[in-house]
Amino acid sequence: MRRYFAPFLAVLFLASSAFAAPASPSASAAAAEEVAVDSPRVSMQRFDELTRRGAYLEAAIYLDLVTKADQQRAADLARKLKAVLDRRLWVEPQELSPRPGGNPDDALPWHTDELGRIPTRTGLPYPVRMVRREGRGDDPRWVFTQGTVSQVDEWYGLLEDQWVRRWMPEPLLRPGPLDLMWWQWLAAPLLGLVAYGAGRILGAATRGLVGRLTRRTGVSHWTEVLLVAVRGPLVLACGLLVFAIGARYLALYEPGQRLLGTALRTLGTVALFWALYGVVGGVGAKLSEASWAKERPSAASVLALGTRVGTLAVAFLAVLAVLSELGFPVTSLLAGLGVGGIALALAAQKTVENVFGSVSILVDQPLRVGDLVLVDGIQGTVEHIGLRSTRIRTLERSVVTFPNGKLADMKIESLAQRDHFRFVVVLGLVYGTTTEQLRSVLDGADAVMRGHARTIQHDVSVRLRALGACSLDIEVCGSFSTKDATEFARAREEVLLALLALVERSGTRLAYPTQTVQVERT
Repeated sequence: MRRYFAPFLAVLFLASSAFAAPASPSASAAAAEEVAVDSPRVSMQRFDELTRRGAYLEAAIYLDLVTKADQQRAADLARKLKAVLDRRLWVEPQELSPRPGGNPDDALPWHTDELGRIPTRTGLPYPVRMVRREGRGDDPRWVFTQGTVSQVDEWYGLLEDQWVRRWMPEPLLRPGPLDLMWWQWLAAPLLGLVAYGAGRILGAATRGLVGRLTRRTGVSHWTEVLLVAVRGPLVLACGLLVFAIGARYLALYEPGQRLLGTALRTLGTVALFWALYGVVGGVGAKLSEASWAKERPSAASVLALGTRVGTLAVAFLAVLAVLSELGFPVTSLLAGLGVGGIALALAAQKTVENVFGSVSILVDQPLRVGDLVLVDGIQGTVEHIGLRSTRIRTLERSVVTFPNGKLADMKIESLAQRDHFRFVVVLGLVYGTTTEQLRSVLDGADAVMRGHARTIQHDVSVRLRALGACSLDIEVCGSFSTKDATEFARAREEVLLALLALVERSGTRLAYPTQTVQVERT
């Protein structure tokens, strides 16, 4: 199960990122708000659409040029302004005013809106503004002011990604999905491969260094367990670090930076909980191999259950942490899980009963793995104690499964925990046995019992128990000091053969059921 932990969380991240990404206003919201065709919002949307397609000459009509520039110069200014806005002042058109007169709540003149401020070479911020201009005929539009256009060249010269824009083909500089330029989409996978390779190298070097430092401490065996458990997470963490450093040269726009930050934090969370998951499983496996765990089957069972519960708890917390990083309301989710948990508990009460039954069995230990037990008239060896059921292999080699919820309430006779075996046999001698023969059998049976090597001396009892309907009953009782059923069977056989020989030497014999009919003449 451990190998599927990280892929599961990765799939969860990829599947949820699409829902967690900021979404544009819905069509219903846009329809509910009346948007004028000559508003700042519409002009900005149109400018953004044209520059995304590379139609910079058409986009230049949204620049308020001081003089009529040539087409090449106008298109170049539109291209540079788009690059400056993307890198220095990310503008969401939906946040601009939908009114033809602009935002009435700012302190600017009518028909003038400010989008933000961008620092110049002096360090002082200069405003980016749009103004409403009458176009040809009845085609008014909002355009970037002459002051804003005059600063475009200076702002463009301060961009850090100039080295990319100088030699990169123009089509690769256009925005693609998720507001990333096409060259960034090509560079990101290459950077990912480099980060993966570097992560493997750094992870191996880190594990080797830690292993060398801990060999002299006497706990190197535990260090090896932990290093094996965190091998994958360490590679992921080192790879994320390298990717985060390299991503600085990708010159991502603000949405791309937000997405990258979310991805790095989420995958970092995955690496952390992946490491915890591996540590819990690795420590549990290491403890189960210890001599004290092998000598105590009950401890091994409790340890196995604790390891399962621990890994499940880590996986559950990991899912919550990932969902929280992706922006999902975890509090509402937990509240929903609480209500759903009640319904689930009612629907799966038998399963819950069995789980608590398994905990009761492992804590109270009425039976353990490997014990010979007698449960509900079924005798066999306990093979497995799970969360739901316990399996017992009978003497006929079949397997009987008991639900733990019911097993916890049953009468369980553990034959493996007895300290000795009880021996009881009744010798029925025929009527006609003399008193002398009877005393000889009593004394001889006592000597046979006490003469065996496995007999517990103080527990021997040989008595004439009853004058039965068909025989004189002598009860021979005792205990053998052994815990092995096979050894007890061998000792019982030896004593029974000795008692049969004793009866033969005494001149009497064992009785069998008979009935005597006496007929009298009248």
